[in-house]
Amino acid sequence: MTVVRKPTVHSAAHSAVRRHDTAARRAIAAAIARERRSFTAREVYNRLRVSRPVGLTTVYRTLALLLGDGSVREAGRRHGETLYATCELTGHHHHLICEQCGAVVGSDVCHCEALESDLSARHGFVLRASESNYYGLCAACAARGGAS
Repeated sequence: MTVVRKPTVHSAAHSAVRRHDTAARRAIAAAIARERRSFTAREVYNRLRVSRPVGLTTVYRTLALLLGDGSVREAGRRHGETLYATCELTGHHHHLICEQCGAVVGSDVCHCEALESDLSARHGFVLRASESNYYGLCAACAARGGAS
């Protein structure tokens, strides 16, 4: 069984504007859409509260909406808080997450079809979705000497 995956560009800001549209959610979605690194809800809240008062609860609720429609994905944990990463690609894709600087790169490079077929054949499991994050060092951090 071959699964055809066609990634498309996706915008977190547009997603949140369509659902439960408020000025605070638009500001949160716009801030998240500008992120190029992994981030926590508290980091988004702290950045926004300087210029626009938003509640931390509103940040979490907006993240829940964005998680639900795939424009944001959980990307691990930092200091006990969930890390998030924006998804510029929809459909099946992977995130490469730098453990040093937090940079996140979305990639549609995938060789999962064989694994998925094997899981189905061996276990009779009907796979509907999968999600993978890969952790390591981005090219810039690796060039600077690697892990700290």
